[in-house]
Amino acid sequence: MQWSNEDLSNYITKFSDEQRESVLKQIVESELIQKFLDTTEGRLVLDGTVDLIRDCTMKIVSLSLNGFEKNLAEIKQSALQIDVAHKFMHRIASTVMSGEAHAEEIKQ
Repeated sequence: MQWSNEDLSNYITKFSDEQRESVLKQIVESELIQKFLDTTEGRLVLDGTVDLIRDCTMKIVSLSLNGFEKNLAEIKQSALQIDVAHKFMHRIASTVMSGEAHAEEIKQ
């Protein structure tokens, strides 16, 4: 944590009641994700997601070269897996960046 409870309390008073819950959620989620990604398990999850995207991309290229039309169902399935993995990584990155933006504001 980069701030004290008092800093956080002072910061969230800048927001309306409706916004406070969302801001606190962003800050807490960001901190939890950052802590998780700093662990061996977190790095394994992230690396596994990147590996999945790479493997599916290679599979799509291979299947396309070996007959796009006949392999269309498998190509679509691999593309869907890439999409899910990409959305997962995007959500993590967005959450961390939102929390970091709030953390910077708290410091000021």
